[in-house]
Amino acid sequence: MAGKLWDKGFEPDTMIEEYTVGQDRELDLRLARYDVEGSLAHIAMLEKIGLLTADELRRLTDGLHEIAAEIEAGRFEIEPDTEDVHSEVELLLTRRLGDVGKKIHSGRSRNDQVLVDLKLFLRDELPKRKMLGYPPYVRMANGSFGYTAFVTDVFARRIVGWACATTMDTRELPLQALEQAISWAASHGGTDGLVHHSDHGAQYISLVYTTRVGEFGMLPSTGTVGDSYDNAMAESVNGAYKTELVWRRKPFQDLRDLELATFRWVSWWNSKRLHQSLGYRTPERTETEYYANQAAQAAPTIRAEQKSGHIRRPPLLHVRI
Repeated sequence: MAGKLWDKGFEPDTMIEEYTVGQDRELDLRLARYDVEGSLAHIAMLEKIGLLTADELRRLTDGLHEIAAEIEAGRFEIEPDTEDVHSEVELLLTRRLGDVGKKIHSGRSRNDQVLVDLKLFLRDELPKRKMLGYPPYVRMANGSFGYTAFVTDVFARRIVGWACATTMDTRELPLQALEQAISWAASHGGTDGLVHHSDHGAQYISLVYTTRVGEFGMLPSTGTVGDSYDNAMAESVNGAYKTELVWRRKPFQDLRDLELATFRWVSWWNSKRLHQSLGYRTPERTETEYYANQAAQAAPTIRAEQKSGHIRRPPLLHVRI
C-alpha cells in the first residue's frame, strides 16, 4: 500500500477525502502517457548532468517504457491509496527497480510534473477538443431583443453551432446551438472526451444543458468567477459578430431576418474571413492544412506496410470540436 504524499500519520475523514478527491484519479489517467513522456525527458537530463549513471538511465527508461505499454493496453491503474499519477508511476518503478525508481523525482517538484503533463496533454488535445458557448444580444426593430448563441472550435476558430431566438430560454437558444455542434461533431470524430467551456450563465450551468453535455461524453468547464481571461476568445467572436454584422445595418425586422443574416455571417466567418490568430488564414484553411499534415505523417507508415506486404488500414484522421 502506498502512502499519500500529505500523510502526517492520522486518518482523514473518508467522506471529506472522497469529496475533495472527486474524479481526480479518472482525470489523472488521461495524463498518464504524458507523465511517462515527461519523465523520460527528465531522466535523460539527470544522466546528462551526472545525477544518474548510464546503467540507472537504462533501467529507468526500460521501466518507463514498460509502464507506457501498460497504459496503452489499458492495464494501468491508480491505486486507491496512491496520491496521483505521478506517485503511481514512481511507486511502480520503485517496486520493480528498487531505490533507483525513487530517483525519477530528483530535481523537480510535483508542481513541475503537473505543468509538464498538462502542457503535453494540451499540445495534443487543443487542436480537436474544446468548444466555447456564449450568447450576445441584438436589438430588434420593434424595440425588443433577439439573442444569438455560438459554439466555437478553439483550435480553428470555426463556429460549429449557432442559434437565434427571442428568449434566453435554455431549450430554445443555447441548447439548439449545442445540438448543431453535436451534429457537426458526429461526422468529425464524435464528441467523447470534448471539453465544453462556458461562463457561469444560468443557461450553461442548468440541469438540462449540463445533462446534454454529459450524455455525449463531453467534459463541462466553466471560467472562474470574475475572471474574463479564459472567456476572451468567445467574447472576441461576440464582438466581431456585433461590429461586423449587427452594428453595420438597420435593426432586424424579425427573428427570420436575424437568422438569415447570422447564417450568412457565420458562413463568411468560417470560409472567407482572415483571422489574425490563425496567421491570417480562414478556419476552413486551418483545418484543411491540419488534416493534410496528419495525412503526410501517416503516409510513410502506409508505404512501409505496403512494401513489406502487411497492409493495415490507416488510422482515420480524428478531429473534434
